[in-house]
This record gives sequence, C-alpha cells and structure tokens, in this order.
Amino acid sequence: MPFSLARIGGMSELQDEEPAESSSEVTRRSVLRGTAGLTVGAAAFLVSGPEATAASGSDIAPTPAEVASQLAAAKIAADQNPLLRHKQLRAFELLDVDGDGFVTKADTVSLARRFAAFTEGGVDGPMTGQLIAAIGQMWNALVAKPKWVPDTGRLSPQDFVVVMANSVAVTPDKTLQYIGLITNLTFTMADADGDGVLQREDAIRLGMAAANETREEAETGWKALVTADPERATYAEVLLAVTDFVTGVNPASPSNLALGRL
Repeated sequence: MPFSLARIGGMSELQDEEPAESSSEVTRRSVLRGTAGLTVGAAAFLVSGPEATAASGSDIAPTPAEVASQLAAAKIAADQNPLLRHKQLRAFELLDVDGDGFVTKADTVSLARRFAAFTEGGVDGPMTGQLIAAIGQMWNALVAKPKWVPDTGRLSPQDFVVVMANSVAVTPDKTLQYIGLITNLTFTMADADGDGVLQREDAIRLGMAAANETREEAETGWKALVTADPERATYAEVLLAVTDFVTGVNPASPSNLALGRL
C-alpha cells in the first residue's frame, strides 16, 4: 500500500550523479526493492518545497559543448528500441493537453488538475498541490537540467522522444524514482477508501474522464495493469505496469497498452 508523503521527513534530496548502468533491466530490477527508491523520490518533493521552474533555453545560443551533448542525446533516441519510441509518442499524445503539437510543464500540470478533479479530494485536495510540485521538480530534473534539447520550455514530439530516451538510457535510477513518486501520488488520490487497491470501474471512469479515453481504451488500459484479480489492481501491479511501459522492450508485454492503445 502506498505511503502518505505527509508522514515522511528528515530525508536527503535526490542525488544528481548520473548512473553508469543504462539498461531498462537495471531499472526494472529495483522497482519493488522495498520502498527505498520511492522514499528517495518522496524526499525530493519534501526537500524541494515549491514547484521548480524549468527555464527555456531558446533565447540563448548553445555552446559547442551543449550542441555536442544534444547531438549525442539525439543519437541515443534514434538508436533506441522502436517500441520505446512508439510508446513515447503515445505518451506525448496524452500529455499534449491543448493539442498544439507541443508538451509543456503547463500541459502536465493541466492534466494533473483534470485528474484531481475526478478524485475524492478534487482539485483543492491536499495531495493535488503535492502532485503539481512533484511534476515541477520532475520536469526540472529530467527535462530542463540535463539540456537534452535546445528549448526545454516546450517539447515537440521529437524533443519529447529525446528526453524520454535519454532519461531511461542515461539516468535510469533517477527516472525510476520519479516514476515511483508520481505513480504513488496518483494511486493514493484514486484510492478513495484507502484500502490499497483500485476498483475496476473507478479506474475506468478516471481514465475516461481525466485522459479523454474511450470506454474501450480505458478497459484496455485496465487489462494492462492487472495480473491477479480482474476487478482490482494493487499498487505493486500499477507501479510495475507503468515502469514497464516507460522502460520495457518486450512487444508481447500487456503493459504496452497501459495508455489504452499504441
């Protein structure tokens, strides 16, 4: 059962070092290693406080070193497994809330608010602010700080793919921590009775309302999450499915359909 962020304190912030290991299997091995990775992710939110600001680099000419770094990042994205790119573009569709062809931090916050509106606490609930702050910090850590792309204020589909590919390949442990943190917050918000499981109809309703999914897409996404009871999903099942969607390269994995379709 996910923990309450409000009960955790006295922890250190996320480390900035970039792990040397880069395979998705390294990431997935540590998904449910107790709650250590998730606790570190929660600490990042608690220490950081207000939402971090991601500055756009579009008004400043990149240095030769930055250009070289961006070219290297683009190559990593181009060389990644095609299935990962396909899933990344599906995630882009979901996150491009206003449909303007770009994903911004404001888009992700807007999606978070829309999700919160259909949970028990609503947009003014105590965890909504925590979710928005965590999104801000994640954007800063995985998009703005590494400078994978020239303009970190808004991401085109290709730039989004570069960010996702490099986050998985270059900083898998840090990426896992943010996956855990965001998944924990959204799961806890959706679990209205606090019993540690999501009910099928509630999850489908949230998918249709918050993500503008059709009934068929929401049901497909639900089937990708559950492995034991078709009417209930545990936190472990959801976390594993989300992690596998972001990092997994097995074309037969049900988690590939976590967002309803590819």
